[in-house]
Amino acid sequence: MATRRAFAERRQALVESIRQAIRSGELQPGDLLPSLRALGSQHQLSHTTVAHELRRLTHEGVLRSVPSVGFVVGHA
Repeated sequence: MATRRAFAERRQALVESIRQAIRSGELQPGDLLPSLRALGSQHQLSHTTVAHELRRLTHEGVLRSVPSVGFVVGHA
């Protein structure tokens, strides 16, 4: 079982990977992010945890939530 520190590091890695993809141009404003399930699998996190982190990025203006679609990159 993962320690709290390892869990926090995986959560931070998810957030940082999204931020880095945006900075590098890999993700552009309006681009759809992978599904919660895909991101969770990639970062070894539950989809609930992924959703929480993506909502946090939404509150920061980095992402937008589009009902019935998913999360998209916000406009800079």
